[in-house]
Amino acid sequence: YKEDVEMLQMQMHEMGEAREEEMERSNDDMQQLRETLSAQTTAADAAIAHKDSELQVKEKELQEFAAQTQQNDAQMQQKDAELADIAVQLEHMVLEVQEKETA
Repeated sequence: YKEDVEMLQMQMHEMGEAREEEMERSNDDMQQLRETLSAQTTAADAAIAHKDSELQVKEKELQEFAAQTQQNDAQMQQKDAELADIAVQLEHMVLEVQEKETA
């Protein structure tokens, strides 16, 4: 009977050690997973930050392009007005010449 108890105690001890080792391995695996996830998250955050800065550059370029387009439009309107003035002046000159010819 005493031997049976000792053998059971021995088995329980071995099972306890095996369980501890398994728990340590499981904890190590979990820690490795955490570190991997942390590294992946950091890499993803860096990639997102990089894309954000690229987008900001593109937005700035678009704003500059829009401003340049507005400036060009304003210049075109000014040129159109100048051309209209020249057309009116030419028309007056033509009328003056016709008046002199008929006079």
